[in-house]
Amino acid sequence: MTPLRKTYRINGYDLSVLEAGEASAIPLLLVHGSLCDQRIWTAQLAAFAGHARVLALSLRHCWPETWDGRGDGYDIRQHAEDIAALIRQLDVGPVHLLGHSRGGHVCFRVAQHHPDSLRTLILAEPGGQLDPVLADHGAPPPGADLGQMFEDSARLIAGGETDAGLELFVTAVGGPKAWKYASEGFKAMARDNAATIIGQAREARLTFMKAEIESIDLPVLLIGGALTRGHFPKVLDAMQRLMPDAERVTIAGAAHPMYEQRPQPFNDAVLGFLALR
Repeated sequence: MTPLRKTYRINGYDLSVLEAGEASAIPLLLVHGSLCDQRIWTAQLAAFAGHARVLALSLRHCWPETWDGRGDGYDIRQHAEDIAALIRQLDVGPVHLLGHSRGGHVCFRVAQHHPDSLRTLILAEPGGQLDPVLADHGAPPPGADLGQMFEDSARLIAGGETDAGLELFVTAVGGPKAWKYASEGFKAMARDNAATIIGQAREARLTFMKAEIESIDLPVLLIGGALTRGHFPKVLDAMQRLMPDAERVTIAGAAHPMYEQRPQPFNDAVLGFLALR
């Protein structure tokens, strides 16, 4: 089934959505991470369409919009409110919501502030910092060293050194060879969305607080890559420990972009979780 691209007018903004599956089925919304857009979910749209009404969003200021990084709106709070408004506009009751990396953080905030709009929450290595009280004793909070990287990457991109800025960002998130060995398709997508790093460097970096994590009283699936290093596993550890109804799956042989590196086990984990709900 070929996905259809639709446009929804949300909070004064034209939100682009790829949609597949039966219109009468319960929606499953897919929310991408940094430098990505709706196109990153190709393998999931094909796999999930027989089980749900699948909607893959491009967040505000991401492709197919051409944005220069000026102005506001590229913000976790705004993106979360856009998703909540889209769910209301769909008018089908609570939905399933899946987010990866920064998109996972956005989905967490939807669950925090609009819990009645969701049936389930699926977080694939959500991006963000833990409150220091949840960090390892004697260690800086995970992600505390990323602020300067965001600023340096944004400065390079704004100055026209796009690939240098992208390499700096992707390497910091995915490891020393992440940009070098990224697919050409991902690199092209990242270039299309490069200016969003300028917006991301400006946004207030919300922290995952203990009470906030404990407040997510929904069925939650946490997904991580077995090869992922850095702060992402620590965030999953805290969420698994503190969320009242969370289960966790680890995708063998995959790092942060596990949905792309190992799509079959990733998709199986999601569909298995949804089948019970």
